[in-house]
Amino acid sequence: QTNGINVLTGSKVLDDNFAEISAQQNSRAGINVDDGSSVSFGQTIPVTSGVISTVFGNSPDVQLTFGSHLTYISNDAFGSVSCDATALIRGPGSFTCPK
Repeated sequence: QTNGINVLTGSKVLDDNFAEISAQQNSRAGINVDDGSSVSFGQTIPVTSGVISTVFGNSPDVQLTFGSHLTYISNDAFGSVSCDATALIRGPGSFTCPK
């Protein structure tokens, strides 16, 4: 009924190699990143059989607000991104916020 994962107040999430995030079919954001927090998607190619992140089917999949950051090397893990003008995004094919 709400966000799948809330990353708040300077928190950091690194999704790389053996980490797996599954956030699907949430009525709001799959991953909500706020207040200077960050989410990094490093290697989303499964290193171990069956380990891959999926953040799809949310509204949006990743939401960035109030100085939050998103880094991604490969965008295989999530679909839609919503961000305000204070958010920073880097990675191949990254875009400028707001979006």
